[in-house]
Amino acid sequence: MKAGVFSGVIRFLCHVPLGYYCVNALKHWRFVKQHAGILLEPPLSHKIQIGEQLAGPWGAFAFAWNIVMWLPTLYASEPALLLLGTVDALIVAALIVATNIEGTYVGKTTHECAQVSANGSVDHSLIFFDRATAINITNTDYGKNLCNDFLATFYVGIAMM
Repeated sequence: MKAGVFSGVIRFLCHVPLGYYCVNALKHWRFVKQHAGILLEPPLSHKIQIGEQLAGPWGAFAFAWNIVMWLPTLYASEPALLLLGTVDALIVAALIVATNIEGTYVGKTTHECAQVSANGSVDHSLIFFDRATAINITNTDYGKNLCNDFLATFYVGIAMM
């Protein structure tokens, strides 16, 4: 079996998780960008904005790159696979940085996300989601749901690495 076929199969298997990550990371990036005035006030830093700016656009680029390069990878020679692999490694490095930054403000368990409230959660690292509750005050579970959404995307990001 040619090396390109093996690489192409691996690339094909990455379509679904990359697609999920791309859609959700872009959604989170737009959300943070749209509500930056509320979400990023002190004591929060702009680390959240940086993390989502990396995750959203780089996630979209990773997905597009994976789709576009899937068939060419099947027929690529070993030197071409080395070049493709180098680009893949750069994309993964950017997503690792984004996931590492996200790890500083995303809850790690659904139990942590369940503590999010408009009155403030016990865990100070979840203040981002406490503030998100203020954006949609009519939905008291908005911050919890958003925390769980970020959590799912965070874990998909880890699984893809």
